[in-house]
Amino acid sequence: MSDKAARKYLDRHAEREPRLADALGSFGHALVVPAYGEGDELVAMLRGVPRGARGEVLVVLVVNGKPSAPAWVHERNHAVVARLADAFGRGEPVSFDEPFARMFELGVGRLLLLDRFTEARRFPDGQGVGLARKIGVDLCARLHAAGRLASAFVQTTDADVELPADYFDRATDRSAAALLYPFSHRPEDDESLARAVLLYEISLRYYVLGLRFAASPYAYHTIGSTIAAEVGAYMKVRGFPRRDAAEDFYLLSKLAKVGPIVSLPGEPISIRGRASSRVPFGTGAAVTRIAAEGAHHFAMYEPAIFRYLRAWLSALGELDLATTERELEVAIDRRCRDEKLAAGPLVAALRSLGVHGAVLSAQASATSVQALRRRLAVWFDAFRTLKLVHVLERGGLSRVDFRDALRRAPFAAVGPLNDLPAIVARLAELERAPQ
Repeated sequence: MSDKAARKYLDRHAEREPRLADALGSFGHALVVPAYGEGDELVAMLRGVPRGARGEVLVVLVVNGKPSAPAWVHERNHAVVARLADAFGRGEPVSFDEPFARMFELGVGRLLLLDRFTEARRFPDGQGVGLARKIGVDLCARLHAAGRLASAFVQTTDADVELPADYFDRATDRSAAALLYPFSHRPEDDESLARAVLLYEISLRYYVLGLRFAASPYAYHTIGSTIAAEVGAYMKVRGFPRRDAAEDFYLLSKLAKVGPIVSLPGEPISIRGRASSRVPFGTGAAVTRIAAEGAHHFAMYEPAIFRYLRAWLSALGELDLATTERELEVAIDRRCRDEKLAAGPLVAALRSLGVHGAVLSAQASATSVQALRRRLAVWFDAFRTLKLVHVLERGGLSRVDFRDALRRAPFAAVGPLNDLPAIVARLAELERAPQ
């Protein structure tokens, strides 16, 4: 990314707090951690931040709240400063001219606390973890643009993780728009929560394996605590959305359009599989719901959905500048017959998504078959992929018991279905297998 383009992003689209970067020193690596109603677990996570080969680590901790948050969130947020002082010393204010920011000494570098939790500084309702991540990564992007952050990647994670020792050392692939670390969930002591965590992880891995089976370019996990964003690509897509949830999904969907999303090998990030109401969906909300409903109610996508997706992506790969609507439907029908499926549900779902209009628009503006297919791959992104899955689901391909889904899915051969930890391990092994 050019210096001019970076400056444009930082001047026009970055948040206010990143100007604090001008008062900081130089660092080898940067890690952004949002915190919303966190307790002792936050300090344990910060103590476990590993060293990086390129120099000191800057940890940007964005403690945030919003007007609608319950009282316990505000109480915990206000207790963070005392917790940090007990663990890392009193710290020092970064600048008296800026909103509250305090720097603490960390064994592997320094910890910058940004206050978005006191009443005058809280986020608006409807914004949350996405804005917290954006504030932190924007600050690190400004450091990088000034030549004071050696790594080209900024990592983001959460307060409930344990990071592997070589965490920063793996961020080396400059061709990637984002790197994704492997992960595993740590089950809770409570039996129902532990089972819910395992079922949730099974569903995550099942979905990604289904996308890979369909040859989707979006076959990767979207978990905010596992992302390292390349700074130039991050600024090119204007950073994290300010959303209260799913900020990781939408950032990666944007980044996938400007460069590869690379899933890293190696030791996983360990994520606590806790029940939580911090965000409306995601791990905490899913674990809470699954535990309340019970494992016997747990269902996953009908495996045929991924066969329909594979048929559609195969037909999409046959398009050229002169392909008519009728010819596209013939190609879809042929690919569905290859999958031993009736084409009707897929054709109806694609019509509801406006596929034919998108094809005509791409044909009108593309100057080559390669350009046409690139345009359509960008149009049919991670969001529309998920939307097609949901349209097919509503059209009659309802979710099925997770054991039935695993038994029939051609991409999830896991063996016995009564051992949830073994299923999780087997699905993770399938993900690591060469495509």
